Amino acid sequence: FAAHQDAVEALRQLVLRAGESSGLLLDPDADTFFLMDMAVERLIPWAQALSRARTLGAGVLARGDANAAERATLVGSADNLQWLRGDLGFRRAALQRAGVPIPPSWDAALADTEACESALRKTFQAEAITGEAAAFDALGSKALAQVLALDQQLLAALNQRLQLREQRLSRAMAWQLGGVAAGLLLILYLSAAFSVSLLGALRALHKGALATAQGKLDTRIDV
Repeated sequence: FAAHQDAVEALRQLVLRAGESSGLLLDPDADTFFLMDMAVERLIPWAQALSRARTLGAGVLARGDANAAERATLVGSADNLQWLRGDLGFRRAALQRAGVPIPPSWDAALADTEACESALRKTFQAEAITGEAAAFDALGSKALAQVLALDQQLLAALNQRLQLREQRLSRAMAWQLGGVAAGLLLILYLSAAFSVSLLGALRALHKGALATAQGKLDTRIDV
């Protein structure tokens, strides 16, 4: 179990590093930032808490008894799930303020998480531990499936919005490049016109200078 927890933590750190490397952790746009925040930073601890509660709870129920430390750990898992649900309520409100539609699996994932939390309290705060390990495991697995479905929906929404941003930036860049190209053409035109005008003036001066050198002092020079 400890090795599994270490592997999950290593995966979480890897996901965070990927988010850092991509620049999404510092995303200036609220919609993509909160989608990234959920997908990169919130979903893995949520899934990990459910998985841990499911594994420990089913193991204790299969054995048929629990010591005080195990009871405290499982009730603590229920407290952790309750805290996560509260935090996720804040994230949901932030997504809505940013104009992001709430993914379909969000409500189901929260409802199933609350059901796991209630089962933990009911089972492991009771004087006598009763319940089926298989049923408890199925309850946790159902909640986990909803969380994983939510993760895929959040990632799909994030990807879609990043693609739209890329398209907007590409169009803006095309307009900017077009403006720069038009500016360069105008500069080239003005430079060419100035050069032609300057060459004409130099020719006139040269012609006048030659005429003056030949003694034609009444030569008129138009510049």
